[in-house]
Amino acid sequence: EKMAIIKKNQTDLIKLKNSLQKFCNAIRSINSRLDQAEERISELKDQFLESAQSGKIKEKRSKRNGQNF
Repeated sequence: EKMAIIKKNQTDLIKLKNSLQKFCNAIRSINSRLDQAEERISELKDQFLESAQSGKIKEKRSKRNGQNF
């Protein structure tokens, strides 16, 4: 009877270990996706700032050109 209990406990521990590994893998996957999303957001912010800066420069040039006439 004790052997059956020990084997059941071992089986339960293996199942628990496997579940924990799956959970850890899921967390790693989520963290990876978050990192990718943060990188993409950063790239989009940079593009927006470049575009906004370019727009300001064009606006200043057109104002200067308009004043020259």
